[in-house]
Amino acid sequence: MKVVMSTDSQYLDDEIAVRFGRGKYLIFLNTETGEYETYPNLYLNLKGEVDSQLVKSLSRRKIQEAVSGYWSEFDKASMQKMGINTVSIPKLSCCDAISHLYKISINYCKDNEKKPANNG
Repeated sequence: MKVVMSTDSQYLDDEIAVRFGRGKYLIFLNTETGEYETYPNLYLNLKGEVDSQLVKSLSRRKIQEAVSGYWSEFDKASMQKMGINTVSIPKLSCCDAISHLYKISINYCKDNEKKPANNG
């Protein structure tokens, strides 16, 4: 499954962002291979809802699930309209969320080192 997480840091051991559209970084994870990449959120929106261009971009990347601390009803509907499931999981690190939600272990998380998330 292709998953995206919103975070305020480029590190997997930092917490998932409270609001998806407001996270400074997006971490893309393939749950079948355990590979991940991180990119700055080019559609960062600090005041409003999730940017429609971000939702379209995620859909083009064939993202199936998006993880964040909280989803407004508008954001949920926007994502689901494009076939992207939304998951709320507040106050967990990306590593803990990956382990809890997808029952997989990422090498980065096992090593417990603080380094950028680039193809783990």
